[in-house]
Amino acid sequence: MPTGRGWPSSNAEQRRFFQSLPESAKLQLTLAVFCTFCVIGVMNDVWAVTTMRPMKLMVVITVGSGLMSAIALQSLMRDRRWTFVAAAFPLLFFLAARMFGETVGPVPPTLAAIKQRLFIDGMTCLTTTVAGYALFIGFITRAGRQQLRLRTEVELAGAIHDALVPAIGARLGHFDVHGRAQPSSEVGGDLFDAFASGDATIACIADVSGHGVHAGTLMAMVRSAVRTRLRGPAPLPEVLRDLNLLLLELEQRERFVTLALLRFDGEGVEVANAGHPPILRLRTGAARCETFESTAPPAGVTADPRFDSQRVTAGRGDLFVLYSDGISEVSDRTGREFGVAGIERIVVANAARSLAEIHDAVLSAARAHGPQTDDQTLLLVRRVT
Repeated sequence: MPTGRGWPSSNAEQRRFFQSLPESAKLQLTLAVFCTFCVIGVMNDVWAVTTMRPMKLMVVITVGSGLMSAIALQSLMRDRRWTFVAAAFPLLFFLAARMFGETVGPVPPTLAAIKQRLFIDGMTCLTTTVAGYALFIGFITRAGRQQLRLRTEVELAGAIHDALVPAIGARLGHFDVHGRAQPSSEVGGDLFDAFASGDATIACIADVSGHGVHAGTLMAMVRSAVRTRLRGPAPLPEVLRDLNLLLLELEQRERFVTLALLRFDGEGVEVANAGHPPILRLRTGAARCETFESTAPPAGVTADPRFDSQRVTAGRGDLFVLYSDGISEVSDRTGREFGVAGIERIVVANAARSLAEIHDAVLSAARAHGPQTDDQTLLLVRRVT
């Protein structure tokens, strides 16, 4: 579904990371940077110790070095207004240095005076370094605990996702079913389901917008709602309308769901597709797949969608292929997508093989075509009797 992991990879993500920190953590990090960069001012005084600059100038250079770095950090953590402050500060720093910039004069400083100044510089350097180190360790420990807590929550959500969307390889009534979901992150937004309900066999696949914990949470809700409604005799358009109302009640318009539904019964197959990639059907001995395109928008997009369904036949040996766009939209280095044609080619070439072998062949071909960037889900249903 068009929408990482690790350290922020862009300036916007970096700023979001800093903004997610509590104010106390921001202050702790700022003080750590201030103390660390104060050393630059101290070392500047050491390099010029023979000129014996006034103590006021040493203080200005030391504090100014720390402040300049702290202000630069604030421009990263907050907003661009701090960038202008950081840009203007060197000018103020220069003026202050000029104000206190008189040396002791033409008389060289005594050895005792130099030793005293070096002692002061050394103690200042030691104090600021130790303080900066302690503050950094405190910040890292605090951030590490927060990341560990978040990681634990994500792992729990991933375990719940795996429990809700387990791999399927089973015989349901007259049909063999095989499916598996491979999320692109710890928690996926794809779901598929297949189960028997009375004399009917139900198969469905859905793709929730986005990735991560939010998508996984919505996926769990959608799965529960759809499975409950599909166990009854309600027509598929009615199931889609009910799900659409449920999503609209969340009042999160950026959250929507594409679905492809199949209900196999004694009269054939009822097919519905709401915003999902085309369903494929390969008849026994055929060289091409038939496609059932989407006839409605995704659920959760509009308040008055027109959902519908159609009835088709399902002969012995017919194979139905449901998949997410994480497979069809895989791109190679030139930007060429694997596409529906790529899935069809592999399915036709392996039609005589078992569903597990067809499943592996499709996913292997997609991954050979290009890297996975989205959740990849494939569900195969074949009539065997």
